[in-house]
Amino acid sequence: MAGLNFSRRGFLKSTTAAGAAGSVFSATARAQEAQMTAPGSTWERPAKQHGNDLNLIVIVSDTFRRDNLACYGPKWLESLETPNLDRFAEGAAIFENFFSELLPTIPLRRTLYTGRRGIPAYYFPQPEPVQLPGWHPLYYEDVTLAETLQEAGYISTLISDLYHEFKPGRNFQRGFQSYQYIRGQEFDPYGTSPHGLLDVSDMVSPDYLQGFPGLHNFLSQYKANSNLWRQQGESLAQIVADAAMRWLGENFRQRPFYMHPSGRTLRQIAKGLWFITPSRPG
Repeated sequence: MAGLNFSRRGFLKSTTAAGAAGSVFSATARAQEAQMTAPGSTWERPAKQHGNDLNLIVIVSDTFRRDNLACYGPKWLESLETPNLDRFAEGAAIFENFFSELLPTIPLRRTLYTGRRGIPAYYFPQPEPVQLPGWHPLYYEDVTLAETLQEAGYISTLISDLYHEFKPGRNFQRGFQSYQYIRGQEFDPYGTSPHGLLDVSDMVSPDYLQGFPGLHNFLSQYKANSNLWRQQGESLAQIVADAAMRWLGENFRQRPFYMHPSGRTLRQIAKGLWFITPSRPG
C-alpha cells in the first residue's frame, strides 16, 4: 500500500494552526491518490467468515468429459465404468448447462480458485510455451477460496499432480494448510535421462514420431517420469486418489474440512474413491 511521508517540522513550516484542518484533508487526498496510482498490488485478508460446518470436497478432473458419464446420457466410451459417480449422481444436483468461462488448465483453475472473471482479460506474455489469457500466476490481490474458508475455520488440503500450478512463482497452493504435489505428469522434470532421449519405440513407431516434432521429447520425459511414479502406483490418477483417501481417513472427523484433489484424467477417482459414497465416513 502506497503512502506519503510527512515530518512534524515540514508540516509546521508549510501551514498555520488555522489552516491545519485543511492541510490534513489535503494530505489525506494526496495519499489516497498516490495509493490509486502506485504500481504493484496489495493483498488484503478476507473478512472473517462464519462457516456452516459443512465439509467441502472439490474434485477437478482434467479432462474427464461429460460424455463419459452415464448421468449425462449415452457414453462415448462404454468400457469406462464410473459406479461411484453414477450412484452419487442419483441423489445429487446435476448441472447440464454449466460451462467454464476460461480454458484450459491454468485459466480454469484461476477462475475456480478466485472467482475472478477471465473475460474480458488483459493479456501479458509469459515465459511459457502456452500463451493464453489467464495462464499466469495468481495476482497478489487475489483472494482464494482456500483463504476464505480458512477464515471460516476450515482445515484444507490440495492434492494435485498438475505440475503447471506448482511451477516456481505460480502460488496456486496459497491458502491451503497443506498440499501434496504428486510428481511426474507430462513435462514435469521429475525423471531424467542423462544420456539423451529414451527409446520410445514401445509406445509409438519411428514413422509416427517423424510426423510430430517435439513428440519424442514429450514421450521421453513421460517415460523417465513413469519409471519413478510406477513405484508408487499403476497411474498418477491412482496415486492422487490414494493420497486423497489417506488424508480423508486421517482428517474426516476434523469438521469442517475442504479437500481439493486435482489432476489429469482422474478416472480412478470416479471408479474407486470411497469418500463420495454416502455409506462411508465424511
